[in-house]
Amino acid sequence: MILLPTVAVFDDDSLVAAYRTETQHLNAERLPLAVALCLGLIGLSGVFEYMLYPDHLPSFVWIYTLEALALIPLLAGRRQLLRRGWLLRVNVAAWCAVALLLHLYGVLTGLPAEVTVLGSICLVTGSSLLLPWGVRGQVAMVATSVLAFAALVIVHPPTQVPGWYLLFADAAAASISLFGAYYFDLHHFAIFVEATRREEEASVSQSLVAIAKEINDSLDADDVLDRIAGVTRSALHASWSVIVLRDPARDVFLVVGSAGRAPEGIAGLRGVEFGPGAFPLIDRILVERDLALTDDEADPGTAGLMQRWETRSLLGATLQRRDAVVGILLAGTQGVSTRFTDRGRELFCGIAQHVAIALNNVRLVADLRRANNLKSEFLSTMSHELRTPLNVIIGYADLLRDEAFGPMVVDQQDVLGRLRTNAHSLLELINATLEVNCIEAGRCGVRGWPRLTGELS
Repeated sequence: MILLPTVAVFDDDSLVAAYRTETQHLNAERLPLAVALCLGLIGLSGVFEYMLYPDHLPSFVWIYTLEALALIPLLAGRRQLLRRGWLLRVNVAAWCAVALLLHLYGVLTGLPAEVTVLGSICLVTGSSLLLPWGVRGQVAMVATSVLAFAALVIVHPPTQVPGWYLLFADAAAASISLFGAYYFDLHHFAIFVEATRREEEASVSQSLVAIAKEINDSLDADDVLDRIAGVTRSALHASWSVIVLRDPARDVFLVVGSAGRAPEGIAGLRGVEFGPGAFPLIDRILVERDLALTDDEADPGTAGLMQRWETRSLLGATLQRRDAVVGILLAGTQGVSTRFTDRGRELFCGIAQHVAIALNNVRLVADLRRANNLKSEFLSTMSHELRTPLNVIIGYADLLRDEAFGPMVVDQQDVLGRLRTNAHSLLELINATLEVNCIEAGRCGVRGWPRLTGELS
């Protein structure tokens, strides 16, 4: 089984969904600080208010308790709400309830509207900074606060400053917080997108490294092309993958490797040569170099072909060695809702480059093996052909030494001895060459090497 790094690929919709999930996690992280600051500052303001208005204490205790009951259960259950995807909505609702309770306290105690508006502005602006719940959450908070303060002004009109002026100040601060939340959300989304893209690129690079290693490890296998197709299919999570080689000398194509549930129309061509023009899809890939198609975006001819292949999404790319096309890589998905994303297409193009390099390496390995076999055959043939006449020479020299053809003088015996010594030395060299060739071919082990004592003269 081929294990490759998981590549996170996003389209626009999934990117937005991932950002919303990230926003909920960020709200869950910020919520303890926001609740602590809110309840702490409201409690501290209650101390100051008791010093100024002792008779407000019972109302403050009741309102503060209700505010705590709105925030503390939210804080305690934020993990469960996060898992269910409800945290953002419940969080906004809880803080809107706090805004209503803040203004309700002003109505119950008759607190000057100038003091209440300060608390309203602090709550609205502070929550937008501490809790990044986006524009929609801030709109709900702003609407609740402004409408509640407008009701308070109607019930208890201020005496020092006109009510419309205080309402304007509250609305202005709320509007500023709304724009701040909008641009903060925009900036946060841009950072999230950039970080996600970099993570995707790192994942793609990591996957390509793993794919290249897996391909290189498969070069010595007998089914190397099927293994390369399997690596491609596994990396893309495709239903099938096919490798088509091109013979540039005859300009014909041949299906040489496949993996997965390859369509019968392709699998049936394995080992069968076909020329350009047999499949318009192949010709289109040769022209465009890389191609990404879905069944509802393809031209009628290609769409019909994909329908026969039961393929929903199709990727194709040329395999190039320098400027020459040496083959074509195809991959397809057969699921109803499965399609290749933009990042999947980018990964496919990178895989195509590695497959082209691997095919070149496969050919180099095959050429080296053929050259090595030719060398072995040449050495074996040459050694045998040289040993036959050499044995004849040694045989006649032995006959002459035994004076089978008549007596020999001393000088002739000396020359004959040199002849025999050099002939035996040459025979040992030939035998050593044969033994080296045998060891390289793996047909025999290393034995004791004969010691060559003669000198060729």
